[in-house]
Amino acid sequence: MYEQSLVSDCLDLGGSFNYELLACDQHNNHPFMPYMARHPLFVNGGMLLSVIGLFFCIIGLYKGR
Repeated sequence: MYEQSLVSDCLDLGGSFNYELLACDQHNNHPFMPYMARHPLFVNGGMLLSVIGLFFCIIGLYKGR
């Protein structure tokens, strides 16, 4: 959310956000880089943890007490 706030403030000022430096640039144009492209380990790791959690929930439901 912090990064999105920086991007939004930069675009409101008429600049272009540099995702590599996490800085607003008033002179150059920078292409959009999705979060997935910049942090693939966080995104894929989070997805893997959620699938593992789903399997543990399913096992817990079928195992019973």
